[in-house]
Order: sequence, then structure tokens, then C-alpha cells
Amino acid sequence: AARHRLAPRRSDVPGNAPPWIEATRVCVATPRKLKAQNSAESSMVPTPRAASDSTPRRATNAVSTRLVNGSAINEPRTGMLSASSVRWGRSARDCEAAKSYFPSPAPQSCENERLDMPNVLYLHGFASSSRSSKGIFLARRFAESGAPVARPDLDEGDFRDLTISGQLRLVASLAAELRPVFLIGSSLGGYLAALHAARDPATVRALVLLAPAFDFPRRLGLRLGAGTLEQWRQDGSLAFHHYGRGRPLPLAYRFYEDALQYEAFPDVAVPTRILHGRRDESVDPALSAEYARGRPNVEVEWLDSDHGLGDVLEEIWRSVAAFYHEV
Repeated sequence: AARHRLAPRRSDVPGNAPPWIEATRVCVATPRKLKAQNSAESSMVPTPRAASDSTPRRATNAVSTRLVNGSAINEPRTGMLSASSVRWGRSARDCEAAKSYFPSPAPQSCENERLDMPNVLYLHGFASSSRSSKGIFLARRFAESGAPVARPDLDEGDFRDLTISGQLRLVASLAAELRPVFLIGSSLGGYLAALHAARDPATVRALVLLAPAFDFPRRLGLRLGAGTLEQWRQDGSLAFHHYGRGRPLPLAYRFYEDALQYEAFPDVAVPTRILHGRRDESVDPALSAEYARGRPNVEVEWLDSDHGLGDVLEEIWRSVAAFYHEV
């Protein structure tokens, strides 16, 4: 089979291309195989097997109490098409440079293999980065299935002046460029994803929320306590450990002031799947159960894990891949 490797050569990269962009697309042209496959197979997205007792089920009354093991979902296949694996960081402005960095459209021999898939936008958690372990894992698995992924750094390189409003502006800009998006958010990123979907549902195909930090402003205030909040206000900034950079970094008090204006439980209308660990020590799982109650478009799957969900990545992928296929 003919191969067309569409990775930009050094000489093709414009001088203003951001150094943090990683863009590689490999297209393997196999038209005969394409004709022999049905639409589900050629989608390159995992297809559910026949239902069984181990199948991750949809929630009853919007809340499922069954643990997810994902055994009913096939692993993603590789072969015909592996689409762009993209990391977008920094600001929306840089995304314009990112587009100029991508290679030109595929040769004609690959055109028939392009897939109609929504783009995936992944939002990391508080004081994390685009290189979070869950984000990297899901981006790689989606790339194997042919789905492009964007992973922005939500603080745009300026953690001190981070706000919920600023992050929402960045998400709105990216979602408008990538629309419609399959929007995934982890912890605070899940809360941001829900806030965005509640405000601009036309740009969102579906939501996946990983241990979403609902009711974030109130819980942050309770966790810090009145004394620390007052000290934060007087000093103007407070140090938080930044997991992406591996050290404490100051965050301006405006972050907390700005966060107070946002609702605890954003009212979304798009299909939404929540994955939450039963042993979450940071975000009470009861918040996800409360959010799903009375919202028929929201389902919850409980995982035997903590807030980080690092020990159930394969289970997460199987559930996310099945949901991606459904919507």
C-alpha cells in the first residue's frame, strides 16, 4: 500500500511557528481495504461488542452505581489512518500560527480516507498543564483512532493572573475554531467545560467530565478557611503548588473574586458523561450524583479510584471511546 507521511519537514516550518506545537499526521492509503469495510469499521473508533453484564451501562435515573470495567469495548485499531496528534498550548493567538504550521491537505490518494469526526478538546485541572498524564494518555489513544486532539495550557503561561473568566475566553476561542468539539475536562477543567457548554452549546457535541470540580468557589473558600482567605486578600497573592511546573507559584486574589460570580452547577443540555472515583478525596463524589439527578442528558459512571484517576486510565479510555462513538 502507498504511504503518505505528512509530517512537516524542517524547511517547511514557518519561522513564527510556536516551538511547543507537536503535529504529526500519518496516512496509509489502502483504498481496497476501505471498500471492504463497513462504515462502523472505517470510522476507526472502537465499536461496542454485544451487550453483556460487564458492559458500562447508561445511568438509571441519571446515576449509575455500577463500577466500570469497559470489557465490552474493543481496543482502538491502527492501520489505515492515524490523524493529527496536536498539542496546542499558550494563547488563542498562537492557534493561528499553529494552523499555518500544519501540512497542506492530504494527497488525493488519501482524501477518501478522511473521517468525519468531531475534534477533541481536553481541559486540564487546576495548577496543571497540557502535559498532564491523563491528557497525554487520552490524546495518544484518540490519535490511534484518527481523532485530532487539542490540549491548551489554560493559564496561557501566566498562572499569577489566572481567572475562571480568562480560561473561559480561551476555551470559547478554541471551541469556535474546532467546532463542534467533543469536550473533555478534568477536575477544574471539568467545571470549566460545563460552564462553557452551558453558555455556548452550539460549539459542543458532547461532554466528558472527569471528577468535575462542581461548586468550586464555595469549596475553595471552605478548604482555605476564613483566615487564609483574608490573608490572601491582604497580600494580594497566595502560593499554590503548580503540578505542571513542579513548584509553588503565586496566584492573585482576583482568581477567587472572579470565581465567585459563577454558578455551582452549570446547566448543560448536551450529552454528558461523568467519570468519578468513589474514593475521591478532593471533590466529593456526591456532587456528581447531585448534578446528574434530574438531568436526563447526564450520566455518571463510578470508578474504583481516587481524584487523580491515574490507576484506571484504560477504564476511562474504554468508556470515553464508547461515548465518542455514540454521539
